[in-house]
Amino acid sequence: MMRALIYKDQELTALFGSRIRALEVLFVLEDIKPVCRFELQPQQLMDVEPFFQSANLTYLASSIQPLMTPEQDTPDAQQQSQLSELTLVYISKNRSLAQEARIAETRFDHRRFGTLLGYPQCCIQFFCEHLTEAEELHHDHTLITARQSTTFNPLLNISLQFFDWRIISHYPCHFNCPASIDQAQRMLKAIAKYNKDLVTEIEQHMRSLVLYTNETGVHVFEGAKKKGNNFYYKSVLLTSTNPVHDLLMKGDTIKKISINHV
Repeated sequence: MMRALIYKDQELTALFGSRIRALEVLFVLEDIKPVCRFELQPQQLMDVEPFFQSANLTYLASSIQPLMTPEQDTPDAQQQSQLSELTLVYISKNRSLAQEARIAETRFDHRRFGTLLGYPQCCIQFFCEHLTEAEELHHDHTLITARQSTTFNPLLNISLQFFDWRIISHYPCHFNCPASIDQAQRMLKAIAKYNKDLVTEIEQHMRSLVLYTNETGVHVFEGAKKKGNNFYYKSVLLTSTNPVHDLLMKGDTIKKISINHV
């Protein structure tokens, strides 16, 4: 079980139905994040309640509409219906912090909410400064982060969250943000206490070549190798069927012309 994440005899990924959710809970347990928050089906919440009790975690549930975070996008009608069937869960070792996080989100207090989720202050400031612009990008700050970046640290790759791979859960102010890198390294060290092989696999995924566009979303190139300005790949993962993906699947090479131009 190379990807297993076992805590107190519980395999967390299977328990929470997602690697990302499992890691978020682990980071609360390891005191890296004061609070974590994600959605669960009502039955899923019932299934995980015994684990919360055994791990001395407290939680609060809410049906409020969540703010847009990296793992979400503006829902269409079908997604909105699905969201109505989900329960928003705030998890912490401290019940008052979980309560405060729920209140902060309800009041759209981005700064306090981000602080309670353990986000670096520089990244919270970045998120707040670009809220209006991000609304035009499906509430996604990724392209704004890219525009502000001259270098890229793979530990801060948040694009693979759509495929259940990531380390940090916030939009970094730039892709070489020291505070975010420090947090990512602490998170990997925490994961390594339970599964060193999983850390290796996460790091490998974080180094994946990603093409990110506002119109067609995220394209992940598997097995990509660089030679000069050319990137040779074996296959392409996608978030939804679109013409760009169809075109990429017909070839095996993508060439970088300049920054943000391939």
